Amino acid sequence: MNTIFAQELHLDELTVSSISSAYFLAYSLMQLPVGMMIDHYGVKRVGTFAIIVTALGALLFSIATTALMAWIGRFAIGLGSAFAFAMMFKIILDWFPHQYLGVMGGMTQILGMIGPVLAGAPFVLLLVVTDNDWRLVFHWIFGLGLLLAFFFFLCVKDKPKSLREKPDSSTKFALSMTVKEKMLMLIKIRQVWVVAIFALFVYPAVEVIGSMSGVSYLAHFFSQTISAGAVSVVWLGLGLGSPLVGLISDKLGNRKKVLLACAVFGVVISLMLNWLPIDSYGLFSVLMFLLGVAAGAQTLSFAVIIENVPQVLTATAVGFNNMFVLLGVWFAQNLTGIVLGKFASGAASTSVYGYQVALTVGCSMFFAVAFVVGLLAIKETHCKRSLVLQEYTQEVQQ
Repeated sequence: MNTIFAQELHLDELTVSSISSAYFLAYSLMQLPVGMMIDHYGVKRVGTFAIIVTALGALLFSIATTALMAWIGRFAIGLGSAFAFAMMFKIILDWFPHQYLGVMGGMTQILGMIGPVLAGAPFVLLLVVTDNDWRLVFHWIFGLGLLLAFFFFLCVKDKPKSLREKPDSSTKFALSMTVKEKMLMLIKIRQVWVVAIFALFVYPAVEVIGSMSGVSYLAHFFSQTISAGAVSVVWLGLGLGSPLVGLISDKLGNRKKVLLACAVFGVVISLMLNWLPIDSYGLFSVLMFLLGVAAGAQTLSFAVIIENVPQVLTATAVGFNNMFVLLGVWFAQNLTGIVLGKFASGAASTSVYGYQVALTVGCSMFFAVAFVVGLLAIKETHCKRSLVLQEYTQEVQQ
């Protein structure tokens, strides 16, 4: 809906990119605080609060008459959404046996693709039905959000203390540490920074194409509905590709080779998407799917970062990595918007060439940087947590 939205509020490409990326700015900044809030207040209360904040953000966005109002609304949506990933894992850890952690973690990725898919072709169809009344659609989203918050509060339960497992010495040590102490320990581990920077560059392509500019670019070749359908496939690729990428690395017993292969694959696929003279909807959809598979390296990066930190820092490291992933999207979307703005100066709309250059910067270049970072700096873990780090944890506990 970017084109309709921009025309109604008289916004340029850079401003639209800034509004779009506000979601990821809020999401990334909240990654470290959300875990502490969930641990302290529980999923039931925090989750209800998060859904209401997200719904209110949708309402504010729907009534926006200025770029600032739209930016704040989008920021609020990101603020509320930031709790989802951590809440899912909290529920899994509380209510499911540990041996199902991998399976349930993979399911979160598959379920997570439903939202972006619905925001593609189905959303375009809603715009067609409502005569491009995007404000009305977001009013519906606000209403559904309140309804979801009600049922969430009614149905979701926090695990009673009587049913929780007694913490081992490592867990007790982690609980005794302050946030500052955890962060100081974390930032001293070089591989944490390396993996987080890799994740920052390997993921943004799917958001740049899938959330911001993909439909507008493909609309030069196909109808808006068809374009949205093709772009939606990237989320299918991410959802199905993430467990596949993890499975391959498990079978090979090698994380680094799979990460590097995904980065190279992403460079090749994104260049094909941008520069090949493709006039087939089916081929575009296949390439979009493969782009999502390549970005599945982002999910694998969480396993790598966990294997590079002491057990007491696992949750903090996951939040740290997730923060970098979303900061990467914020950076890539703004950078893409700047490039698009250069090509849109004095023109009614950005040309195909302008989109090709911008998407090459926001997608292919990011994958290439991820490859260089991975090749030069990531150390292979062979799917095992470093014994040196385990010994280090024991020393600190003593």
